[in-house]
Amino acid sequence: MEPKQKTSRFRMLVEDLLPALGTQEGKIARWMLEHEKELVDTPIKDIAINCGVSQPSVVRFCKKLGCNGIKDLKILVDGMRSDTENSIPCTFDDSDKDIYQKVFASSIESLEKSFSYVTWDEVSILSKSIINASTISVFGIGGSSLAARHLSEELLRLGLKSMCFTDPYSISSSASTYTNDDLLVFISRQGETIELVNKAHKAKNTGANIALITTNDNSTLFSLSDFALLVSENQYLFDDRNSFSRLGELALIESIYIMCAKKIGEKNPSFRENYFGLTNYKKEKY
Repeated sequence: MEPKQKTSRFRMLVEDLLPALGTQEGKIARWMLEHEKELVDTPIKDIAINCGVSQPSVVRFCKKLGCNGIKDLKILVDGMRSDTENSIPCTFDDSDKDIYQKVFASSIESLEKSFSYVTWDEVSILSKSIINASTISVFGIGGSSLAARHLSEELLRLGLKSMCFTDPYSISSSASTYTNDDLLVFISRQGETIELVNKAHKAKNTGANIALITTNDNSTLFSLSDFALLVSENQYLFDDRNSFSRLGELALIESIYIMCAKKIGEKNPSFRENYFGLTNYKKEKY
């Protein structure tokens, strides 16, 4: 007699909830039950398309399961631990040895979590949109401005038309109309910064494509985005999470940069042959 398969907690929660769900949420529940094994690797955009619903509908269904959004749902499905379950923040009472060990342990954990939240296919699709865009506008305020500048500079190295906006005035005074050939990339940990939300709303109304790098899949910017990449936000010092979220952002930016370089090289052999000279700011001899 074959051993009985253990029912996952995710499956039990969905099956218990299923009889009380409406038509739209019922579609999501049944699709997730049928595709539980590949659910962790499926972007929310694809889940919505496969279910014939909107992305906000998927997020609302996640909340019915007790999850804040798709990131928490994937943690539930895969049995992964949440960002802060293992992470222990540093305190002013820590010894130097404690700080050193905590920072490195949480840094490694942050990168591993960020790696599990995003698929290579999502990054590849975004990199293709970047090199095909007429203009790329990158936005980030406060701590996120560092990552925004880095992404914009990396794209400029590749010869792409990239602009960066990192303060409320430059954001509000930047272009007010876009086309469907333009791409706006927002970097925002919580995805609720009012200046960024306002810019995204206006850009969406003019047909532009919107990409987001964030820790929060339950935000206004996330709901407005055509591409959204999630990173981990382990605790740093007390309740500060910005520093560790930057690690995931930088790893994604480097992945985007190299994928874009590869795609440009496929179209332009001379770029591939002269990559170092074309992309090195110092223009060293090669």
